Amino acid sequence: MGKNYNSALRTYLDAIYARSSSLTDVPILMESFWSGRTLPRIIDCTAKAGHFMFAAVMTQFAIPSSRIDYKAAFAYISSAVDLFLDVSALGSPNREESNDYKQLEFIWDFSILEYFMYLAKRNGEVRRINAIVRASNRPELSAVLEEQARQKFILQLQRRFLIFMTDTISIVA
Repeated sequence: MGKNYNSALRTYLDAIYARSSSLTDVPILMESFWSGRTLPRIIDCTAKAGHFMFAAVMTQFAIPSSRIDYKAAFAYISSAVDLFLDVSALGSPNREESNDYKQLEFIWDFSILEYFMYLAKRNGEVRRINAIVRASNRPELSAVLEEQARQKFILQLQRRFLIFMTDTISIVA
């Protein structure tokens, strides 16, 4: 897709990296990036660059979590799955497929996981179904876990995701 969107996304990632002290202080991003208008812009730029799974994962970063845009998240996941199926039908190797499975480990919102499961079942993607089940069964996402421990886990996921995204986007761009 558009090189300009990849460049803009790279700029956003560089700003996130600098603002969070090389991604060691992710909580500071909650105040400056995730709670304002910046997050929707980053998500939009990510989707327009063709990185639909990254965009879907980032929708979870909304503060407070009641502001998650599920309609957009579901649309991004649908686009990622459609892109994967289109490329698979052509018999082309798809680098995004392996990233797809890797990105499942960064999804902590059960509504997003359930929608992904619906699409995987509809398309008969057994490998993806198994990956979604593993992502859903993480003990850190248990409802009986203390909220403070759960939030700490989510911050760790955000940090790991941002590192993964930064590394992946620099390869793609």
